[in-house]
Amino acid sequence: MSPTTHDQPLNLLAMARKILKAHRNMALNKLKNDLIDVMQLVNNETKHRDRLTQAIKSSMAENWWERPADEIETDKLDILITWLEELMRKTNDMLESKSLLPKNNTI
Repeated sequence: MSPTTHDQPLNLLAMARKILKAHRNMALNKLKNDLIDVMQLVNNETKHRDRLTQAIKSSMAENWWERPADEIETDKLDILITWLEELMRKTNDMLESKSLLPKNNTI
């Protein structure tokens, strides 16, 4: 065998290894980029969740009447009942004035 013929299988093997290594590196880079994209998406969703949670908390502090009744203080419940009674009275008055509700009837 001549030296060139003998070296040829080694060169093919070395080239095959280089191709496999390049293919593996390409696949790893794609997976790495996919992972980075997913991590960014998760991070963005986490930030969005935190903003929504903060908005809900600040809304609950400002709009106490939107809370479940068992979480509202008694004095605030009294205020809410008064508002609702006033709304009902005004609604009845308006309906009576437009003859949509007979007098002394309530909703």
